[in-house]
Amino acid sequence: MENPDDPTVSAVVNVSGAPDVAAMGRIKTGFSALGFEVHAPFHTSFSIGGKRSLFEKVFDTPLTVDNTSLAASVTTVDGDLGLPLTALTDDLQSQLASVAFMPPPALPMDFAAPK
Repeated sequence: MENPDDPTVSAVVNVSGAPDVAAMGRIKTGFSALGFEVHAPFHTSFSIGGKRSLFEKVFDTPLTVDNTSLAASVTTVDGDLGLPLTALTDDLQSQLASVAFMPPPALPMDFAAPK
């Protein structure tokens, strides 16, 4: 059973420019070496997954995970969706546009409130 204080979360990695297959492979390998589960790329992005504690360690920033609604939301403690890249290696930083959590989907008010 998953530890509720250290849930599994995921983020989207957006690569700068238009990387070739080899460059995308090196970037994905970099995140895999850091301990993330790395998913298949789509054009210039791919997702990474791991425990909250892994994200906090690698990106050197505390996170807030809100599992109280239908769709969980993950942000930095400052409420940002984007993660700071400064804790990553210079090689990774130079190839990335961003690493960010996805915002939770907007739910229609009628759906969100029970009748």
